[in-house]
Amino acid sequence: MSAQPVLALDAVSVAFPEAPRPALAAVSLALGAGRLVGLLGPNGCGKSTLLRVAAGLLSPHVGTVSLAGKPLASHRRDEIARRVAVVPQGAVVPEAFTGWDVVLAGRTPHLRPLRGPSPADEAIARDALAAVDASHLAGRRAGAMSGGERQRLLLARAIAQEPAVLLLDEPTTHLDLPHQLAVLDLALRFSREADLAVLAVFHDLNLAAAYCDEIALMADGRILVHGPPAAVVAPSWIAEVYGIDVAVVPHPATGRPVVLLPAAAPARDPAPATGPRDPALNVLLTERQEMAEAMTR
Repeated sequence: MSAQPVLALDAVSVAFPEAPRPALAAVSLALGAGRLVGLLGPNGCGKSTLLRVAAGLLSPHVGTVSLAGKPLASHRRDEIARRVAVVPQGAVVPEAFTGWDVVLAGRTPHLRPLRGPSPADEAIARDALAAVDASHLAGRRAGAMSGGERQRLLLARAIAQEPAVLLLDEPTTHLDLPHQLAVLDLALRFSREADLAVLAVFHDLNLAAAYCDEIALMADGRILVHGPPAAVVAPSWIAEVYGIDVAVVPHPATGRPVVLLPAAAPARDPAPATGPRDPALNVLLTERQEMAEAMTR
């Protein structure tokens, strides 16, 4: 990690009216170039709020956010858009847009007023499509794409911005396992090849442990622990944050932590019914029995 973080939150707090507690409470987090940092914690613990603050979409009530060593608030909105790219959770892509339309939109922060994209902008968009292996989607309408294909386009759009920071809000939501791995492979590759500082919200502890250089574990608006996966993905922290007892073992190939969930409890037999049975239920059961017998004749 470089000496100066690309993006840093220092003792940031955010409170919403009528909320029982702050959404963020004295949160500090530094993102270094070329690092993939995972943000985990239960629903409602403040992960998405932290991402909004990091993107400059929400101002903290207390504390500071800095980008490249300067207060984020001192940057113009277009400057932030050129430096910080966001892939939001459940982003809606207009069905009539082609893949090319989606990715080329990533160049918008770089365009001069009243000017369309230049040949250089188009070349960057083509490179972004190729980088996520989605060149074949350029002419296809978004409405005819799978969730995994649309997610690739959103990632390509973010890459086309040529940012220094990439923020991913649950990038694997609604994707099957192969597409989850493909998206995270791309995020990790971009962090290395483009020297991006990447912050990604996860729900899956094992995916985060497999891909992240660092993990920050949140609860009740605070970061309780932040460090390498081996230090964070531990039974004691998981029990404290999620309230479940798990076993953690090293992956046989990588040595990274793997969470083993508790054994499933056997289903209990329902308690026997007491009292007279509903006559309508008797009729239904008789009809089903007669139907079953007729099908076996």
